[in-house]
Amino acid sequence: MPYQHRVDPDVPIEDVAGTVKDLIAEGKVKYFGLSEAGAQTIRRAHTVQPVTALQSEYSMWWPEPEQEILPLLEELGIGFVPFSPLGKWLPDGID
Repeated sequence: MPYQHRVDPDVPIEDVAGTVKDLIAEGKVKYFGLSEAGAQTIRRAHTVQPVTALQSEYSMWWPEPEQEILPLLEELGIGFVPFSPLGKWLPDGID
């Protein structure tokens, strides 16, 4: 599954989703994933081509997706792939 790992502010997400939709129709890819996208971007992309999964940072130290992203993903039926679930740092004293 291809992921768009960073949203390009110079390219409308609808264009990206449309290109992926074409690739899916041609049988070149099966699914469409986004990474680190905001709620509005996810919704706009999903309107053009259903998004299969969102990859985003999520941990005890970064619970931000719980506020807006996870409810949206549940509403739209999109999977969630967390990264850095143990955080991006190690506590003092651990090598």
